[in-house]
Amino acid sequence: MENTLRKNLIDTINELNKLLYLSITDEQIANLRKKRKLCFVLLEEVIEQEISDETDEFKEAIVALQEATSQAKEVKNDIEKISKAISKISKATKQVEKIVKVGIDIVA
Repeated sequence: MENTLRKNLIDTINELNKLLYLSITDEQIANLRKKRKLCFVLLEEVIEQEISDETDEFKEAIVALQEATSQAKEVKNDIEKISKAISKISKATKQVEKIVKVGIDIVA
């Protein structure tokens, strides 16, 4: 299995899309959409930039994305865990932002 930022961001985005179909609050939907939009922006930057996969930050970002994706998969069975998934996604996107350095101010 490939361990790239691109693949892991896409996996996270796909799970966020699935969460949006659950019966959740408007606030949770809005928060999930913001996180999904941030993941798309980060994905675009990952595609355009040359990023070393040898740094600790890269490895931490991969692990954070995998944890976020895993949590999002688990949450489908328990809507109460959505806020925990959003928190994991926030942590993951912050880790990716450290390496991507988008150059714009993203409110996440």
